[in-house]
Order: sequence, then structure tokens, then C-alpha cells
Amino acid sequence: VKSRMVDGGQFSQSLDLWDWTINDWDTTDTRTDSLGTSFAVNNLLATGNVSRLLRNSDHALRARYRIRQTGPSAALLWCHEVDEAVWLVTP
Repeated sequence: VKSRMVDGGQFSQSLDLWDWTINDWDTTDTRTDSLGTSFAVNNLLATGNVSRLLRNSDHALRARYRIRQTGPSAALLWCHEVDEAVWLVTP
């Protein structure tokens, strides 16, 4: 994800993938870096046995990218801007 914050602060970025066996989101990676006001590329990766995250019938994948405030921010009402999200899925 190539993104930035409109106001800097402490935030977490999470990659969630849908677990088809339990019908719920599985947080597969979280970063807790300080995010600034310049665009930066951050990689979030799913590791381990991720076959449960592919639907058996058609190998569909459902993904969600989230930002959460985890500490001080320069603004009360912060805003996150995404310039590019690239998904690479390899069997």
C-alpha cells in the first residue's frame, strides 16, 4: 500500500483476510509504524498456511485493509490517503 496521513501520528495498518472455514476476518499482518505526511510504501504479508483463506469452490479471496490510531496524532480528526493498493496473490 502506498499511502500517507494528512496529519502525522501513531497508527496501525492491518491486512485482514476472510477465513472461509469460520466465516470471520483473520488479521494476517499488522504494522504499527509512525505514519507521516509523505507517501510511503508499506508491505503487509500473509504468511504460513493460508489455504483456509481461499474459498474451495472457486479459490476466491476476500481482503480488507484497515488503519487505526494507536497513539498521539497531530489532529483530532485524522485522515488517511491511499495512492495505490497492489494485491499479489500466488498459489
